[in-house]
Amino acid sequence: MRSTSHQDDATVVSPEGRGDATIVSQGSGDATVVASAPSPMAVGDATVVGQALQTVDLSALKPEVTANLILHNPLAMAGMRSENYLLCELSGAFRGQKLVRPPVHLSLVLDKSGSMEGKPLEYVKEACRLLIDKLGPADTLSIVTFAEAVDILLAQSPVSKKETLKAQLDLIRPRGTTNLYGGMVAGANQLAMVKAPTHLARIILLTDGEANEGVTEYGEIVAKARSMRRDGFSVSTVGVGIEYNEELMRGIAKNTVGNYYYVDAVSEIPRVFEEELATLFEVVAKNVRMSLRLPKGIKLDKFYGRDVSTENGVTSVHLPDIVAGDPQSLLLKLIFDSHPLARFRALQANLSFEYLGQTIRSDLAFDAVVEFTADRQRILDSINAKVDSVMRVKDVVAEISRAKQMLSHDAGTATVIMDRAKTVLMQAGREGDATLIANAADLLACGQVEKADKTLGATSWELEE
Repeated sequence: MRSTSHQDDATVVSPEGRGDATIVSQGSGDATVVASAPSPMAVGDATVVGQALQTVDLSALKPEVTANLILHNPLAMAGMRSENYLLCELSGAFRGQKLVRPPVHLSLVLDKSGSMEGKPLEYVKEACRLLIDKLGPADTLSIVTFAEAVDILLAQSPVSKKETLKAQLDLIRPRGTTNLYGGMVAGANQLAMVKAPTHLARIILLTDGEANEGVTEYGEIVAKARSMRRDGFSVSTVGVGIEYNEELMRGIAKNTVGNYYYVDAVSEIPRVFEEELATLFEVVAKNVRMSLRLPKGIKLDKFYGRDVSTENGVTSVHLPDIVAGDPQSLLLKLIFDSHPLARFRALQANLSFEYLGQTIRSDLAFDAVVEFTADRQRILDSINAKVDSVMRVKDVVAEISRAKQMLSHDAGTATVIMDRAKTVLMQAGREGDATLIANAADLLACGQVEKADKTLGATSWELEE
């Protein structure tokens, strides 16, 4: 967004519009950029192993992605090493009336091991029936079940004869152990049968236990999940009860940029499925990737809640789908070496993504600028309160991790940490997350350590996202 001149390996900047996105507002080192999808959008056609699906004309959709960049402080002290934080807010929307939605392709991968017998499996079946009712003939669905073996209950097919699809659910019978890896791979293989690169493909993986059959190693399972992401599939995981492996379920979701849910009461399973489907229906853009370039003398110390990779001086991170009405807040910590009195570019960023219904990638380019000054009071007066609040919320994640480690042997200290975290979240307007922390403290007080642990884990996931 700015023209540049080079001086002693540092980039001195002056404001000037350019390029492939519109600067809506700019000042104090902040920038907001908006990108709209080219018009018209592609028609959403697809096939499943040679079988044509119902066509959906997406030309009336008007999706839009907005990126807002805010520095914790647009000023820094010249002549000394310092740190700063950068908040990137991503949001999506559909302009005007949304009369159609892009098709979705789902694979339900369901644990049917012996521990799922009774109410858990009945609620899973109810959740699947509700989901089928909300899908249409342009969508496709497969249902994979796993115990010690993997069964394809329903091959990937259009959601047309709904009562026939629902009847398949009655064939699920609980038995045996938990071949989670095999089920996940089978779900991905089903989605691969759909030839629809412009659509959204997702696995919903549900289990109440440990992976104890087939491939069981965390690293191998997560590596496979990561390869699924490269193939265009995301995995949302649902952990039921207290026996499942939270680290594994979070790892699968994180490495495929899916969602993670903890279900305490099995009666909540239908609600979770509905919530996940509602999110899918509001996806504006997928395959989201952010690339960062930092000039000499400025380093990325931390990208909160995300795993990054760096190659040839470019740091990249995969991000979740951009969903209408569900903005993402990304926090970065930057370290500045000593700089002279001047304004410098601190970072150049590029957000690359695909609007649903399109095969071409769209880009938003933006940067952050810091003024190095000797005026300490100006620096103190320039702190951005919004970024300050987000920083405190992100720090709560580390506090939750400390509390989780102490639950079983130092409940008193864990409770103090949770009370402190709850206060910070209330002050930041995160009442829902504060309530979850309070629930975890109540569970701990009642001796339900495992449930408290899972509740804290689900809360930290929400805060990281």
